[in-house]
Amino acid sequence: MTVTATPPVQRRKSVSGRVRTLAGLSLLMLAALLAAILAGAASTGSSLRTIGHVAGPQVLATANLYRQMSELDALVAETLLLGREYGPQQQTDLTRYDQQRLAISENLLKAYRLALDNP
Repeated sequence: MTVTATPPVQRRKSVSGRVRTLAGLSLLMLAALLAAILAGAASTGSSLRTIGHVAGPQVLATANLYRQMSELDALVAETLLLGREYGPQQQTDLTRYDQQRLAISENLLKAYRLALDNP
């Protein structure tokens, strides 16, 4: 008596079984994608809060300082270029210079206070 090995039986999945498997994998991947999107949205929300409440006011204060100091520089240059011939205009520029200097010192203190709040 000879024993012959029977070949392993290959099961062919039906089409409906393959469709169910692919649908399950698709749902699993969609759930993973949704979890990644929700994690990203939570991270973005905290970053936007940081920008809006902490970094934003600091950036605005320092940008305003830069603009005001540029205006101050322009006033000094205009006053020096006008000379004494344009006395009233020179006096107006000097008055504006003093006003700008006071505004700059206030904004500088504001920026300093904002920087102190941020450890």
